[in-house]
Amino acid sequence: MASECRTRRRMFSEKLVDMHIKTLANHRATSVLLPTNINEPCYILLLLPLLEADYEIYREVRRGFLHACCMVAKLKYPNLSDFIGIATETVVTEFSSEDLLYYDGRDWTDEERQEAITLQNDLGLLVNLTEYKTTEYEYPLLPRYGRNDKGKRKTHKYPRNSPCYCGSGIKHKYCCMRK
Repeated sequence: MASECRTRRRMFSEKLVDMHIKTLANHRATSVLLPTNINEPCYILLLLPLLEADYEIYREVRRGFLHACCMVAKLKYPNLSDFIGIATETVVTEFSSEDLLYYDGRDWTDEERQEAITLQNDLGLLVNLTEYKTTEYEYPLLPRYGRNDKGKRKTHKYPRNSPCYCGSGIKHKYCCMRK
């Protein structure tokens, strides 16, 4: 995650917060963040409701479910090789925990492929995916960053490096702009 650019980390955190806001306490949510380049990792975000069982048993179930999601993601996107799964509870509390899993899909065997097909069919993982494509800018497009409401750069009436409008013959930034 540290090797990701600032924009991608911001997109990742916004998606995770959005999932927490939109997911009901007793529902599960899964999101796949595809890479922009084929050699970058694919992220699988999982929110799983807290089970009534012992917390350690719940953590084992959640890790197994996250592993299954990574395998099915490899099945859906066979040209990708690195999968990073992050799982947590649907409701964030002071005792919430996260699980992080790395799945290496480089040595994908036929047995793993068959297991992924079985997991997808039995658990209904990543069946009805909705793909969203967005354009993210490195910095948010706010007017205070020199952009208007439509995201276009603001153009000034008198550019600073052009000859001054008063007719002095020197640059605007050294003449009337200072006044």
